[in-house]
Amino acid sequence: MGGCMVYNDFVDYLNTLHNESAGNAGAVAEAQRNNPYFQKVLVQRPEADFIAERVESGAPFLCVLTGYAGDGKTTILFRALERLGMPSDRPIREDRGRFVTASGKTVSFIKDFSELPKEARNETLREALALLGEGISTLLVANTGPIIESFKSVFTDKEDAESVILERMDATSDYEQMVYGYPMLILNIARIDNSDFLTKYGMKLVAEGNWSTCQACERKDLCPIYFNAALTAQYPQAFQFLSDFYIWEQELDNRATIRQITAHIAFALTGGLNCHDVWRRADKYWKARYLYSNLLFTGPDGRGSPTQIKGIRMLAESGLDTKNTSKDYSLFVQKDYKDLLPLELVDVAEEIDSAPQKKIPAATKQKMLKRMMLVFALNNDIKTELYRDIFATYYPEFLDYRAGRSKPSPGIKNKIFDALQTLFTGDSNNSGTSIYVTLRRSGEQVQNVQMLIGRMSRDDLNIISERVSCVARPDNEHYELYLVYRAGGNTVKNRIGMPLLDYFTKISAGLIVADVDPLLSHGIESLKAELMAACKSAGEIPNVVNILVQKHGEWHKMELCFEEDRISEV
Repeated sequence: MGGCMVYNDFVDYLNTLHNESAGNAGAVAEAQRNNPYFQKVLVQRPEADFIAERVESGAPFLCVLTGYAGDGKTTILFRALERLGMPSDRPIREDRGRFVTASGKTVSFIKDFSELPKEARNETLREALALLGEGISTLLVANTGPIIESFKSVFTDKEDAESVILERMDATSDYEQMVYGYPMLILNIARIDNSDFLTKYGMKLVAEGNWSTCQACERKDLCPIYFNAALTAQYPQAFQFLSDFYIWEQELDNRATIRQITAHIAFALTGGLNCHDVWRRADKYWKARYLYSNLLFTGPDGRGSPTQIKGIRMLAESGLDTKNTSKDYSLFVQKDYKDLLPLELVDVAEEIDSAPQKKIPAATKQKMLKRMMLVFALNNDIKTELYRDIFATYYPEFLDYRAGRSKPSPGIKNKIFDALQTLFTGDSNNSGTSIYVTLRRSGEQVQNVQMLIGRMSRDDLNIISERVSCVARPDNEHYELYLVYRAGGNTVKNRIGMPLLDYFTKISAGLIVADVDPLLSHGIESLKAELMAACKSAGEIPNVVNILVQKHGEWHKMELCFEEDRISEV
């Protein structure tokens, strides 16, 4: 083929970040540090600066960086060591070592604690604790399982050793404290919200400087990789959609690591293609087949889906692109592409619609168009409608609460109030100011006679938004919703995650929610038990039982006195 092909090495770098093929050279931090493109796309982690500052300004301490594989622990260690003055290549060459900072502080580091044999891990932890007595701080990287196991082994004389380490790992705001007399900073990266990382990182990948060499390539107008980079740079909502999806999955207790997120974005930009592939085989349909929005969900045309990339597997299993939306008729029947999509995608949508079967199979055309609309929604109004359809009715509001853009409205409180009434009595038709707390047979939506054990006043129930942040990431704040009930000196405070909010709003609307996953079911039952224990008692007269009876659609309270030979109404 004639013409001039310009090879962009940055594309090859992107393809090292995902595991769509057998090679995955950029999967680990050491390989990343050696790559010249790493610094160009690096999103600075304030945790590293916090650790370095803590070493230089405070007394010796043990810093444990823990979390799941791929959470970025080693990258944070490398950055902290660089801030303290260590040459950047040294921690790549050495698994552990010791050095003196510019201010004269001695620091020890252990990069691969989890890779050590069990006894070596235990001895390493003992050494790190002993070094504190010599005025030496230790920075240690460990996966959660090995550090918990070693902690228990080292502190065998402490019965609560496991619960103590787990409590410190679960902390979300204040990580440093004295543990059995030792100053420890246990920084669990898995507990730090990483959703803000995605858009920052995505925009660094598609920054113009990474793609300037492509300008001279004669195939750039057919190149789906270049098109994806230019498109997402112009429309960052493509990254925001993915961030919102990961927040949704996180609420469902399905969290992605930094490594999994970077792999997902990298594959969605390149589809595993390189410049040679584009030069030899690209045609006018490649921009549609390898479009960023399509690759987020699957491989080109949905064939040979690279499900080893966790993010793609998560999106595929979510079925978001198969759910009906209020915009489907406009998209599929009226073909109102100009009213739904950015101008740059209108031509692509028309190419998909008119493509012959051998280029784009008819069975996949609708999914490709739907994905395009979901990821590149033209404006916020369309995006909000789509989110209500594919996620949950109140997911847009939940994202606003989470970002601190708004506070819970009185309407949300009313819906939760009605939902609680339904949970306890099976009936939300209560116009009063109290929730009846009852015992009733399970499996029945409405039971006409129930034992009344207490009441909760609407005025004692509040829905609040509370700021969550951590000392190591002051820039990484978000807000969480809580149900707070206070009465008679008792307080119940329960987080309202998205699954629980969705459940409440559905049953308050009179819907029967049959498919409740075990985690949510446990949370609902735990909340009910706490509220039962804290609510105002219906009465404490000996031998008197309070009964709630439904007559003609209204609830009536009865008091029955049980005596030796009879039962009478009080």
